[in-house]
Amino acid sequence: MLYLANLILFIKFFSIVQSVAVTVRTSNGLGKHVTALGPPQISAYSKATYAANLLYILSMCLSELSVILFLRNITPVQQDRRLLFGVGSITILWTVTGVIVSASECGSPMPWNYYNGHCINRVMWWNFVETMNILINAALIALPVWIVSKVQISLLKKVSMGLTFALRITVCIASICKLVYWNKARYSHDLTYEIWPVTICTQTIQCMSIASFCFLYLKPLFEILDSGFIRSDELRRKGQLNPEGLYNLSTINSREEGRKQGSRLARLVRPENDDTNDTALEDESGWDGGSQNSAAHIIKETQIEN
Repeated sequence: MLYLANLILFIKFFSIVQSVAVTVRTSNGLGKHVTALGPPQISAYSKATYAANLLYILSMCLSELSVILFLRNITPVQQDRRLLFGVGSITILWTVTGVIVSASECGSPMPWNYYNGHCINRVMWWNFVETMNILINAALIALPVWIVSKVQISLLKKVSMGLTFALRITVCIASICKLVYWNKARYSHDLTYEIWPVTICTQTIQCMSIASFCFLYLKPLFEILDSGFIRSDELRRKGQLNPEGLYNLSTINSREEGRKQGSRLARLVRPENDDTNDTALEDESGWDGGSQNSAAHIIKETQIEN
């Protein structure tokens, strides 16, 4: 899982740079009325907003892909892997589309000029972006819970793993709040003031997305993975994993019991066979000995007669 650790570093890098861009926005008018800002501040604010939006999409993409790769590593079931591949493909497509459109929202040569440029319908666009983000994160809650439910571990361990993956519901809640505040400010001409709740929701989404993934690396959860998931690939290679992805622990136990019974029967049968063989050898040797004595007796009588 070394590449996952490297992926986490990239996530942190993008999130830190995005937070720096938000800090620049704050120092250039975020939370203030636009009438109190001069042209240089509005320009700096717009450029920082432009950079923060692009970095936000990239950060969310890497965070979601890291969860998908993590799940792919712990499940050997091909059906689960195909579903994860589908979610990953949708995530990449969402990211590529989001970056391309967000990078050209207001056209060239100044795509960050949200106040004086000719922009697309930004409200509808970001509604689409966040709605897709909610759906992807909902899938990243449902899929792990479904995978865990098929593993034959104790109910307490299933609940512990399920709740850990369900922490991403905080991302969905923050995204819904962001949509509410974003649409509330859609008709405002004072966005630098009205949009500050949207910024708080955005930072919450980013932080909770990273935190919910990092929770998966806690030691108690790794112990559960060791008992329920990591050995599953070995079971699959031995044919002890059925097509539905359930781990056939009962089959394993029955095979082990069969081996034990077979060894016990072998111990019981082997001495009897040895005795039978010994008796047969004795009988054969006795028969041979009797035959030889009879032959010798016949020869002796023949010599006397002669």
